[in-house]
Amino acid sequence: MRGLSSKKTCSQRKKTLNWIFIKKPLIMISNIITISPEVQSGTPVFAGTRVPIKILFDYLKGGDTIDEFLNDFPSVKKEQVEQLLKLAENIVTLNLASNEKSAA
Repeated sequence: MRGLSSKKTCSQRKKTLNWIFIKKPLIMISNIITISPEVQSGTPVFAGTRVPIKILFDYLKGGDTIDEFLNDFPSVKKEQVEQLLKLAENIVTLNLASNEKSAA
């Protein structure tokens, strides 16, 4: 698996992100995250809840499991957590492995 080449320009990276999120939407973000001034003063929350996204990451950094988070916040669905983590993975890795295979 190849990482980001330093030869790629900012424009090329932006095109890759556009491909991931616009041309081939992998995840419907609106099913995962809500950002609204009326809910928690605009803090990103899990859609349909008032649970800030950051709390999940605080739990994980603290060594808690996803199941422990879900037990403490039953309004959040396991699928939302899984999709959020997949979204984070796609953003951080630019999903290059699957993009390069499909472009070949």
